[in-house]
Amino acid sequence: MPGGAWLDEPTTVMAQRCLDRLGGGDAGAREEVLVCAARRLEHLARKMLRGFPGLSDREQSRDVMQDARLWRSLAAVRPDGPRGFFRLAAAQLRRELRDLARHYFGPAGKIGRASGRQRAGTGRPA
Repeated sequence: MPGGAWLDEPTTVMAQRCLDRLGGGDAGAREEVLVCAARRLEHLARKMLRGFPGLSDREQSRDVMQDARLWRSLAAVRPDGPRGFFRLAAAQLRRELRDLARHYFGPAGKIGRASGRQRAGTGRPA
């Protein structure tokens, strides 16, 4: 949605409170910000997953979201607010989706190995 309109007010306000606590050294706020934003993060993961044809029948948006290493990212990076948090989340989701695409469809991915296809002139799997 244009202009970040998908950030609804309650989620934004709750995320800001958690991020403020996280900035103040409250380690429990890291999990809370992920819990309060879970619905939005799953929506974002589902939307981004559509941009990776072939992955949506192998992976679910909830799994992609949970595997996106957001927990560790919040330990290393302190977003300046909800917008920064969701930007960080989007970057981590993109990384996870690219890793999954390479895993399934890359030259040495599961699909490439399973198909038995050969690269022209190399005798190696495509």
